[in-house]
Amino acid sequence: MKKRRLFNDTILIALLILIPVAMLILSNTGENNPDGTVLITVDGEIFERLPLADNAEITVVTNAGNNYVIIRNGEVWVSDADCPNKTCVNHRAISKAGEQIVCLPHKMVLEIVDKDDKDIDSLSQ
Repeated sequence: MKKRRLFNDTILIALLILIPVAMLILSNTGENNPDGTVLITVDGEIFERLPLADNAEITVVTNAGNNYVIIRNGEVWVSDADCPNKTCVNHRAISKAGEQIVCLPHKMVLEIVDKDDKDIDSLSQ
């Protein structure tokens, strides 16, 4: 009886470890979306919409300060900002549809959307 319980416990522990690891691997295997678009909004208003395939450097000027955004090799990130916490600068580069970088002090959002995605969420309208 003890051997069977030990065997069942071992299988349960293995599943509890393997399932999250498999989910993590699967969630990170998506490819960059070079056909995507970088949608930049400030305080809910569209600031700029740029192809992810283009290389660009943009200064996003807001009432609260500036963010310096770089698009390169199918990825986008904030290289510098004059906000106090710099959370947006420390965020990794994004490249897949649905990913976002947010600068709360400047009310700026970078979001990757599909190239043909004309639907903007209600906050951005």
